[in-house]
Amino acid sequence: MISLIIGIVVSLVVTMVGTPAMIRLVHRLHYGQYIRQDGPQSHLLKRGTATMGGVVIIFAVVLGWGLRRFIAA
Repeated sequence: MISLIIGIVVSLVVTMVGTPAMIRLVHRLHYGQYIRQDGPQSHLLKRGTATMGGVVIIFAVVLGWGLRRFIAA
């Protein structure tokens, strides 16, 4: 049970710390959402929106699961 709680806490902390860091990195690399010019003009406001936030969440879950497996062994 303790290993499950540790895995959840690790996943939460990695997500809370990693997401803002990933957003800053993506903005620094100028890697954002591409908006087509032939679409509605209101969509141009989304240009440059950071993408790939799910990568941090997936990494955090896998890390928490792996750490839980390591502690449980």
